[in-house]
Amino acid sequence: MKQKHKLWTRAIIIALSSILITLIFHFSKAFNAFENKSYDLRMTNAAKYKQPCEEICLIIVDQESIDWAKEKYNWSWPWPREAYGRMVDFISAGNPKAITFDILYTEPSIYGEEDDIALGAAEAKSKKVIQTFFYSAEDYGKTLMPVKPINDNAALLGNITSAKDSDDIIRRTRLFDTFNDTEYPTLGLAPLFLNEEAPDFSSIPVVDNNTALLRFTKSIDDYFPYSAKDILESHDLWLQGKEGVLSPEDFNDLYIFCAYYAPGLFDICSTPVSQVYPGVGIHITTLDNYLTESFIRKVPFCISLLWLIALAFFASLFAVISEKISPRFSAIFISAGIFAGIAVSIFVPVILFNNGFWLLMIAPLFAFLISEMASVVVSLSVEGKQKRFIRSAFSQCLSKDVVNQIINDSSSFTLGGKEFEMSAIFTDIQKFSSFSELLTAKKLGCLLNF
Repeated sequence: MKQKHKLWTRAIIIALSSILITLIFHFSKAFNAFENKSYDLRMTNAAKYKQPCEEICLIIVDQESIDWAKEKYNWSWPWPREAYGRMVDFISAGNPKAITFDILYTEPSIYGEEDDIALGAAEAKSKKVIQTFFYSAEDYGKTLMPVKPINDNAALLGNITSAKDSDDIIRRTRLFDTFNDTEYPTLGLAPLFLNEEAPDFSSIPVVDNNTALLRFTKSIDDYFPYSAKDILESHDLWLQGKEGVLSPEDFNDLYIFCAYYAPGLFDICSTPVSQVYPGVGIHITTLDNYLTESFIRKVPFCISLLWLIALAFFASLFAVISEKISPRFSAIFISAGIFAGIAVSIFVPVILFNNGFWLLMIAPLFAFLISEMASVVVSLSVEGKQKRFIRSAFSQCLSKDVVNQIINDSSSFTLGGKEFEMSAIFTDIQKFSSFSELLTAKKLGCLLNF
């Protein structure tokens, strides 16, 4: 009974020590890089199951559109802003929910002020155009605003400032930024303010610094982008009363995003699903996650801590149990326990992530491994000490074969004996009684062992 208490006490001490060491590493942020990497791998896997929101539409200014416009209208790059005004007119005729431009118009058009006014006029007529501005408090208050005709006629402005993690990967989005005492939404949430009903953001799981964790699709192409060429070509036919590839009704009740997509034109950022992800995808994903209620929810730390504690105790207690079974099976038993512990430590966070919950993976896995390793090392050390004691105690009075049998299977050395089917031979030493009376016990023992 006393031996059992020692085993369980040892297991508890090892588990608590492993938990303490793990928490020291966790709070010193030693696991951050590994946890971020595991987060990205989980996101890549979860992205396969994320369906794009059907209320969102993407229009891209790709290389094909640029080449076509050069031939059709003789437009060099950059295009005149009147081109975007035409797109606004065409799409607005279909009554979309919002038309959002992820394009900065911070400098006057090279085609003259009338060009800026033409886009502004289309905005004023539509009343559903959202333009982009950049403001970053971290970058010494750097601000980039649209030129006046475009700024004044936009229905709303949205901020495109990104929320990068320490490794420059975007896993989250800002919700709002305050500029000149005015709160501006991020570009992805700005379209919601054009709805008749005010948006309710109380359901967004906010994490650090007023941000929310994004759940991405596999690719921005999952939103089936339309080419600006098709929009402009259909616009010309629409004005003539003819039918084009697209019609304004195709955009009815949709949230429209327009962005550059030609090589060298669009801004590139790193995300968990791609190192060369178009910036407009961040804003589309933000709106998608709101509309589908699919933001990633971070599991409270207290739950992650309980998960960590459970794995650490599982490892140490499992090692204790392995000492109570036959030595010939203990190695297999311990190996199975290690495999099961690692599998559970990985698959539970992966399954939860696929369902939208971020449970810490690296710290609990680390706690399990060091608890298991410490338990095995201590167990082997104690077992070795016990074997040395048995060999020392019994080697003088028992044969080596019997001592080895006791060491290899301690259950064979019990009071009461065991039943066997065996043959026995009884022998005697000639004149043993007569000469043993003449010798001391020590000398008789030496004689017998000679």
